[in-house]
Amino acid sequence: IALRREYDMRYRGQSFELAVEHLPAMSAVVERFHDQHERRYGYAVPGEAVEFVNARLTASAPAGETQNVPARHAEVSKHGRAESTPVNREVWIDGAYAETPVYRRESLPPHAMVGGPALIEQYDTCTYVPPGWSAKNAQAMLVVERL
Repeated sequence: IALRREYDMRYRGQSFELAVEHLPAMSAVVERFHDQHERRYGYAVPGEAVEFVNARLTASAPAGETQNVPARHAEVSKHGRAESTPVNREVWIDGAYAETPVYRRESLPPHAMVGGPALIEQYDTCTYVPPGWSAKNAQAMLVVERL
């Protein structure tokens, strides 16, 4: 798996950002931002405050190396908590692999509660629910809260 780390950065007050590749030192990231800004817009202001708007991590792998992992289908108990026969996946949590339940978002009934650690998968994303947190399937959104 190839990992790409980037920041969306801008000068304070600007309404547009530049994507800048992560470097080990933040001072080098800021310097690269100034260089990219100069190349793109024809000027740089090294003394001006620079804002980090977003941090992004993109993971990619060649097609054909994916693994189809079955997820568990949840049902809700009388207490509103998601329950089902576990299908787990090992997830790296706090320095070690932990067996972690996997739910399909579309299988969670309305108002289902899922306690962490857990993974909730849907067609366009995967939500990690850390230990000590819960997720509630609330209409058109998934609400993740600290317990």
